Amino acid sequence: GKDGLELLGLLKADERLGRVPVILLTAKTLTQDRVLGYKAGADAYLTKPFAPEELVVIIDTLIRRKTEMTGPNGKLLDLKMDMSNIKEILRQNG
Repeated sequence: GKDGLELLGLLKADERLGRVPVILLTAKTLTQDRVLGYKAGADAYLTKPFAPEELVVIIDTLIRRKTEMTGPNGKLLDLKMDMSNIKEILRQNG
């Protein structure tokens, strides 16, 4: 079988499914595992065991953010510029 990162790669490579938000539910708790998950395209990372309420909040947040960013008044380009600036500041500060 495939592990979560392999499946995530297949989803993100698929033209129809590539933009669907993905939450990784995993027993892997190390920072390096979370980083790999996010680099692979995960929108959220939740470790087991987890509270169902937390999962529901994550799903609601992902839906709300996607709507806010891509709706008629979406600010996706502004966010992209802001994130580029934040990344540069983080690189400069270590």
